[in-house]
Amino acid sequence: MIVDIFAGPGGWDLGLAALGRDDIVGVELDDEITRTREAAGLATIHADVTALDPAQFYGYEGLIASPPCQSFSSAGLQRGLADLRGQLVWQVIRYAEAIRPQWIACEEVKEVLPIWRSIASHLRGMGYNTWAGLLNAADYGVPQTRVRAFLMASRSPFAMPEPTHAQHAQGALFGSVEPWVTMADALNLAPDDLQPGQEWCLTRPATTVVRSFRPDVIAAPGWRLPGDGPRQNTPGSVTVTEEQMKLLQTVPVDFPITGAKTKRQSIIGAFLPPRWAAAVLAPLLAAPPAVICQECGNDLVSEGLTVCLDCMEAAHAAPACH
Repeated sequence: MIVDIFAGPGGWDLGLAALGRDDIVGVELDDEITRTREAAGLATIHADVTALDPAQFYGYEGLIASPPCQSFSSAGLQRGLADLRGQLVWQVIRYAEAIRPQWIACEEVKEVLPIWRSIASHLRGMGYNTWAGLLNAADYGVPQTRVRAFLMASRSPFAMPEPTHAQHAQGALFGSVEPWVTMADALNLAPDDLQPGQEWCLTRPATTVVRSFRPDVIAAPGWRLPGDGPRQNTPGSVTVTEEQMKLLQTVPVDFPITGAKTKRQSIIGAFLPPRWAAAVLAPLLAAPPAVICQECGNDLVSEGLTVCLDCMEAAHAAPACH
């Protein structure tokens, strides 16, 4: 079993499904995102992560977390840990200590990397092998240059996800690495479909598909300077449909999204691209799992768990400490 404590609309779920796994339950607080997950048939607990007892997931094989990014994102006020939402990143430690999973996968905006590295240090003290760093979605076949900070941990040695695409892939020098997928290729756009200034779509992936501030507008490449206008008004930006947003996120176009139009667009923007999620999870799932109980060290464990059933029952039967 696998638990995702900040589940969102289902990017990690779809990534796991591509790897042949469907034994995941997501914890999600947002009402409409929960309805979207339920419409898609994804196992969901509608709850506040901080209000749950993580011991109910004791012995689960995997722990996934993509905490809210608003307090860290460069698009916001960047209050970081001074914002209660920013403090949710520490829930990774609380759940890891209670669950004792075989592996952990976490994702956040790039500004969270120092915190991921701090948590990685804590996890190494718990016996995990860890890796924390920045990854670009375009390097894994996603048609957008979304950069995020990832934390990976496993009780077994593992390799970081190998890129499948590169910006300047050329011939045999790059082996099986393919060129980045352009926005035009992903959306089947021809030059005649573009307005003046939008030619960049023919040569590179989209910029990040966002969750707020007009998610249906893909901003033209380039850094915004102080005093510049809104991202969505940048010359050369492209307005896309919800179906096109899904294609840029590598979400199946028939995936159901509930709610009003602005909320639906926000939910699509909230996805961790499933193709990217699968690339990150593959090496963790491939790492040889423990075959003995982490608690008693004797009995073989059941598939999807890290402790034997006897130890799980004993833990659930033990009186709570006060």
